[in-house]
Amino acid sequence: MGDVRRSQASTSVEVESGGIDTRSSLKEPDRTVSDSATETRRAGSNEPESLVDTEETLGLMFTRLVAILDNPPDDDTFVELTAIYDNVAYIFLYLESNEAHIDYHRLLPWRERFFDDSSLDRRIREALGHLRCSDEEAEQARRAYLSHLQDREESKSEELDDQLLALQRCAKEVLASVEDDQRRLLGRLGIGSSEGRPWPRFYRFMSGTDNAATRCKLNQVWLRTRDAKLTSLIDIVNDMARTRRERAAKRGFDTVLCETLTRCRLSESAASDFIDDYLSHAIGSHEKLEADIRHALGTTEGGVADHFGRYMHTIAGNEVIPLFDLDTCLEFIFHVATVTFGLKFSEIASGSEHVVRFQVHDADRMLGVINFDLWNTQGTPKAYNSTRGIRNRTEWSNLVQHPIAYVSCRFVRSQDGSSRINLQNVHSLFHEFGHALNHLLIRRRLPTRSGLDFLPLERLENLSMWFEKWVYHPDFTKRVAETPETARRISTAQRVKLLEYRRTHLERGVTAALDFELHRDRAVGIRGAFESLDRRFNLQRYCSLGDFPAYFTWPMFQAHPGANFAYLWGSADSCEKFAPFLLDPISRTSPPDDARQLFADSFDFDLPSRRPAPAAIFSFYDVSRVGVS
Repeated sequence: MGDVRRSQASTSVEVESGGIDTRSSLKEPDRTVSDSATETRRAGSNEPESLVDTEETLGLMFTRLVAILDNPPDDDTFVELTAIYDNVAYIFLYLESNEAHIDYHRLLPWRERFFDDSSLDRRIREALGHLRCSDEEAEQARRAYLSHLQDREESKSEELDDQLLALQRCAKEVLASVEDDQRRLLGRLGIGSSEGRPWPRFYRFMSGTDNAATRCKLNQVWLRTRDAKLTSLIDIVNDMARTRRERAAKRGFDTVLCETLTRCRLSESAASDFIDDYLSHAIGSHEKLEADIRHALGTTEGGVADHFGRYMHTIAGNEVIPLFDLDTCLEFIFHVATVTFGLKFSEIASGSEHVVRFQVHDADRMLGVINFDLWNTQGTPKAYNSTRGIRNRTEWSNLVQHPIAYVSCRFVRSQDGSSRINLQNVHSLFHEFGHALNHLLIRRRLPTRSGLDFLPLERLENLSMWFEKWVYHPDFTKRVAETPETARRISTAQRVKLLEYRRTHLERGVTAALDFELHRDRAVGIRGAFESLDRRFNLQRYCSLGDFPAYFTWPMFQAHPGANFAYLWGSADSCEKFAPFLLDPISRTSPPDDARQLFADSFDFDLPSRRPAPAAIFSFYDVSRVGVS
């Protein structure tokens, strides 16, 4: 393992600060209270360096693209062309998902050069129109790519796209104004400063407030402040939905959801039934959590939103965050991948002290490379663990295009020069490692602006969510716990993490249901969708409309409107598939062929999507398990 520098720190056990835990390089990143004071600061001195490097990469890719088109393409250059577009698409989704940390707007002209240049599209169509690939699958991909370019030209709606971008900017302006109001509220309460996001500081303040009635009053004031501009935000979200409907109609679809579901392998009714099933379980889980909180705190008033922070404080107290050796964590997840999938990892020179690079082999066949970017979070915080890169291995006869995936490792450096990582970041690291392996093992994909076309939408998170769950396996604790005291602190941190996820069960489900209904119904707005759900599930007993509109400004909602249920699907699938592994030591797991068969639908678009049971999520997160007290 490379000379990875580490650090040590002592703070209270991390507690996620709220919101939906959506964990993907394409979604709002996780947050913790321990990160809250610095989480929205720009990348500081590291950011310009990072953006310059990205800009140089984009420039080199564009130069290579033009060079490819200057000559008649062949099978090899066709694969390289698609790989370039895969990489560019994903880079921008990666940047968008971390825009709170990276001011990337100076790079936007590069996206326009790649994706919004009609003359470039015509050159590609002309070049590929004269090509006939020797391999049948390559030829199918070429024809599909030409069809995609033709459809894009025929359904071009620049005016509507511009309207959506303008509405997105308006929504973010409203949200920024709300945060300014919240900062002023914090100032009146004597907590916080004018910098950073206000919610984590308010959450911490609520956690330290002992009186239940005071917590309820504080939360009501906070919600009134948050909802003061709710009508404006709802109007913008509804305008976004109307604009998408107009764009979908221009492309020949009855609804926005109909267009999105072309990227899925399940019907509208199957997705709707899955969401309803999830919501029914989530309500029961939420009621149980509320009862647990009231019993623990001895209160009869208020709900989860009023008392969850205080409840977590009683569990974690001033417990010291366990920090783990980064090399040991990497060795553990490599071992998991070796035992379960039969893969081999070998370190190779990276050319940078900030990158640890590994080749990944399947027997004697090289699959690709994973770069682990080392981000020291002391004083210069950057984005959260994310994966980006060329995310497919296209193997047509003797033609091989190997993928390169990037996984960020957030760590702190110890006095002895080693690198240390907390449980939250281990969880994210394992999740993104799962995405990286998915990139290496996928059979094929067709690149578009979304950069996410290598699997049906509902299966994008299956493997990554399965890998993240290894932080709860008893063998992980045995591997990283240096003393019995450390093992005890790991148990507490695991319990905190599980409870944070449990707190968001209902919020996740309602968000997915609103997203689905808003883009399924031609007339309903977000308020009408919420009222319809409320009539069916009595939602206002547990949440309010104001909890949700902000999520509709996140990248996933822009890229695939109506498909937010994919995260629930991935969670259910991964919980079902991980349950047998949790019960046994790694040494007794099934052979690699069994694991590959288990996850066959994560590597092959053409396989059908098997519906997982939402109940598996609640069985996993709502009960105590081995290693978690």
